[in-house]
Amino acid sequence: MRAQLRPALLALTLLAAPAGLAQERKVGLFVGNNGVSLFHAKSDATRLRETLVRLGGLADEDAVLLTDATPEQVADALAKKPPTFIYFSGNDQDPA
Repeated sequence: MRAQLRPALLALTLLAAPAGLAQERKVGLFVGNNGVSLFHAKSDATRLRETLVRLGGLADEDAVLLTDATPEQVADALAKKPPTFIYFSGNDQDPA
């Protein structure tokens, strides 16, 4: 239950941003990398993205979602569209 509230709380935090910040374009990078012991990282990133597009004033085209991304793909996304905020769900363990 608590984990399900986190995206909503983040969305409300963004909605409550000071007026000057609310006028600026927001860009979000959402990364979900499932792993050996992680099974819901992709869905966590996807759900948070959807919540912030729906409730947080984030434009769909400014909500970048990467799943099972390599470090190079994340770096490329950061360079193409520098985000206002980043959400990462995953770990740094390489099973190889």
